[in-house]
This record gives sequence, structure tokens and C-alpha cells, in this order.
Amino acid sequence: MANITEARINISLTNCANEFKEFLDTAQKDAYYFLCRYTDFNIGDNNSAEISGDADGQWAFRRNIEGYFPELGTIDKDPGWLSAEAVEAYKKLLQSITDNGGKVEIEYDDLETSIQYIATGRLTIERDKRGEAAIERHYEDHDFTAENLVKYSGYDKYEAKEMIENGEIS
Repeated sequence: MANITEARINISLTNCANEFKEFLDTAQKDAYYFLCRYTDFNIGDNNSAEISGDADGQWAFRRNIEGYFPELGTIDKDPGWLSAEAVEAYKKLLQSITDNGGKVEIEYDDLETSIQYIATGRLTIERDKRGEAAIERHYEDHDFTAENLVKYSGYDKYEAKEMIENGEIS
């Protein structure tokens, strides 16, 4: 069984929220690990939306990101966690980004106290200088300290310090 991490997620969608929602609903239909549990969001002007939520990571939430957003040049050969139906919804999302100058940005903080793991990450999909959809990924691991527990996981500073000093985190 994989260690399960807890991720807090912020998703910003510009000019592609309808297509992202279709992709998310299709990709998560039979999923065990989610990209975001909260999928009932309001789509505003310019086909845009802001979503905050949470999800469990498979070992680390970055694996969820990699599973839901495979490399663009290999999607037909290696679709990651995506079904054939989800691959088509993903391609539709990418086409919307290309055609409409859309942007998907996912930022997250990831935590698993039993293995003293804290990480942050960002995925951006947007139209590049050639006019094609491009993916940029950034991941960063952080030291497991009381300060970082507060900064990245929302723990109260006294609770985080006490947990570490008392050895309540193994």
C-alpha cells in the first residue's frame, strides 16, 4: 500500500475552464487518486475559474500531477492514468489552450507527517511562443521543520513545534 499524502491545491483557469471541467470529470470518473476532490465550481467570464481544494497523493501528489498530465509528445503511447475517453478530453483542453490563449495553473502544498515529507509544486499549461500548448512543471522538497509545517500545511506554530519537540511525528 502506498503512503498517502495530503495536498492543498489551488487551480487557476483562464479561457479554458469549461474544457478543464470536462477533462477533470472524465479523468476522475473511476479514479482512486484525485487531482481535486472539489469539482463543482463556478465558471466566470472569459471561461475562467479559481478553485481551491484538496486531494490525496499516491506517495506524493506530484505523482497525481504526472498521472493526469502526461507529456504532450507521448500521450497516445503513454497516457498516464488517463482512459481513452479522458485522453480525448485532455486533447480538447490542450486545443482550447492553443486556440484561445488559455492557461491552467495548479499550485499545491503536499504533506505526509509519518515520513516527514513536505513538498510544493506547480504545473502550468499555456500557449508557448510557437503558438502550441506547453507544460511546465516545478517541484520542490522542503525540510521537515516546525516553520515549514506552519508555512506549507496550515499547522498552528505552537502545535507544529510541540509535535516535533515531543517526537509525536515519527
